[in-house]
Amino acid sequence: MKKILILIFIIMLGCVDMAPQHFYYTHMENYEWCSREIKVYIDSEFGEEDKVEIGKAIDAWNYVLNGAIIIRVEDSRFDVDKRSIDGWVIIRGGVNENGVRWTGTKTALAYADRVGGNRVWLIRERVDSGDIREVMMHEMGHLLGSGHMNDGLMYYQYTRKRYECIGWEVVREVGKWNKIGIERMNYCIK
Repeated sequence: MKKILILIFIIMLGCVDMAPQHFYYTHMENYEWCSREIKVYIDSEFGEEDKVEIGKAIDAWNYVLNGAIIIRVEDSRFDVDKRSIDGWVIIRGGVNENGVRWTGTKTALAYADRVGGNRVWLIRERVDSGDIREVMMHEMGHLLGSGHMNDGLMYYQYTRKRYECIGWEVVREVGKWNKIGIERMNYCIK
């Protein structure tokens, strides 16, 4: 019996994520109204696992935005040749909306069309599967109104630890851009 309990304990231990989490999120009371909804159109060229990771980035932002803005996937098999859409477009690869291969820096993992824009290009060949969530959280920060910052999620150089969560400074910028009181939004504390 003792051997069985030890075996069960070892199996259970293997199922638990033992990586320490270095942050936590605040938990403010939810907004009772939504100022706007952002529809997201995901390029059909992304694989299913990539779409799951993009969805996790959307979930992180929805938690932070706390109902003031709701981001939701409208179409996860979007044909990027369509030009007129109302929402964000997440595009696989390094081709801009004019079909021209982007020739920016050789180290860029992704890029947004502009702060407050509506398009992100994820250069999939440069991003490991385990980094898609964090890279997309950064790019969505641009779409929501934040520029680059001196540290944290919106720093211009990627590291998983630096991009692991959405901090107060980013929330402050996004709140200003979208005219949302930051006292009602969530943010991570490290």
